[in-house]
Amino acid sequence: MGNAIPDFIFGWTNRVSYGNFELTFLIQGSKGNDIFNQGRIRLESPYEGTSTRMLDRWTETNQDTDVPAFIDAVTRQNAGLVSKVSLGSDAGRLERYVEDGSYVRLKNITLAYSIPSSLYKKTGLTKLRVYVSGTNLITLTNYTGYDPEVSAYNGNDAQIGVDLSNYPTAKTYSFGIDVTF
Repeated sequence: MGNAIPDFIFGWTNRVSYGNFELTFLIQGSKGNDIFNQGRIRLESPYEGTSTRMLDRWTETNQDTDVPAFIDAVTRQNAGLVSKVSLGSDAGRLERYVEDGSYVRLKNITLAYSIPSSLYKKTGLTKLRVYVSGTNLITLTNYTGYDPEVSAYNGNDAQIGVDLSNYPTAKTYSFGIDVTF
């Protein structure tokens, strides 16, 4: 089908400080891997599909599309209709669900402020810092599934690179105070 193993995976971490402010972030990504988007099969099925792509399905008047018709290849051939895509037993029909899984993600970002010690030195504290943090906030990808960081491996080598519509990676926001005595 394709290459489930990426050409390369990268991560870039940086820490920037200015005065009492500190910004840290992690950007990660992957390039060159293919994902079999199994969830799209049901979403684009003429029997139960709910994808808006179904509005662009092949018809006699809309033949320049890659979305299969609601009629099978035999019926279409018997009617003298021609289509470059098919819903049925064509050997390559599953290839249309293989997508580029490359992505870049802002995995983590934290903005912190260390409160000057002159404001709390009589309290017995040695450090007081407030922060706001976010995880999985932005993902840049052309992948149409929930998450290009597919997690459907389940210990089975045959499932590497297969998106079984697992729940997407959650976005999280945190606010906190670091206190050191």
